[in-house]
Amino acid sequence: MKRYIAQFIRGGFPELYAVADTEERCLVGDPKPYHEANDEAEARNAGTWAPTTFEVFDLTPAMSAWLGGLNMPGGDC
Repeated sequence: MKRYIAQFIRGGFPELYAVADTEERCLVGDPKPYHEANDEAEARNAGTWAPTTFEVFDLTPAMSAWLGGLNMPGGDC
C-alpha cells in the first residue's frame, strides 16, 4: 500500500486534491488540481519530492470534513 495518495478535498472548478499521508492520517500537501497532487504523492512515495515554494493554507475546514467522513482524527502530522 502506498503511504501518500492524492485525496479529493473540494468540488467545483477545478476540483481540488491534497496529498494525504495514510500512515499519519493527515493532509501534507497544499490544495491543487488532481494531476499535480498525484504527481506530488508519487514523488513523495519514491522519495524524490522536494518543495519548490513555501505557501501556507488553512486546511482545517477541508481536513475536518475529509477526516470526519473517514472517522479519522484531525490534526497535524
